[in-house]
Amino acid sequence: YHYEEFDGWMREWYVYIPQSVRQNPEKKVPLVLAMHGYTCTGEIYAGNSVGTMSQKIRIHCCVPVRTACQG
Repeated sequence: YHYEEFDGWMREWYVYIPQSVRQNPEKKVPLVLAMHGYTCTGEIYAGNSVGTMSQKIRIHCCVPVRTACQG
């Protein structure tokens, strides 16, 4: 889980890096942005299948978390 402020907005996201990718950091692998639908959350989406999928096909996966409107 990561978070950082950008232009006054707090942004949050989950990143999954499979163990096989961590063991070979010099090898390039794709980064996939996994966007969850309106009725889901980043937490649920990241926890359901992202890790399994990432491990299986050797990719980095990033799941953004929806940020509530400010103001």
